[in-house]
Amino acid sequence: MLVGELSKKLGIPSSTIRYYEKIDLIPKIRDNNGYRNYPEEVVDLLRLVITAKELGFTLAEIKEFSSLIQELGQDRGRIRKKLELKIEDIEAKIKELRQFKKNISKLLTAKCPL
Repeated sequence: MLVGELSKKLGIPSSTIRYYEKIDLIPKIRDNNGYRNYPEEVVDLLRLVITAKELGFTLAEIKEFSSLIQELGQDRGRIRKKLELKIEDIEAKIKELRQFKKNISKLLTAKCPL
């Protein structure tokens, strides 16, 4: 799949795909004519990258996970620990958002007009 097709399919700019390739987040794949032509595995990988970014992972974290996963089995404990820490971060954000929601609800029900 050419970079433009991949961009359209995933709803991300071509420049983002080229950047991810530049920082070795996705493999550099070129046809003999020099065009980027990505296999379906790269589509799946990019979907994971997009989801991880939406969930608050940094590109450095995603790259590290990607490298660790490629070495599969060599350091699963490290992957697990990082994911557990990320879950703790997410839980803390959820707690903060619940408190924020509670505070906004109090403002809405308060007797003084806004």
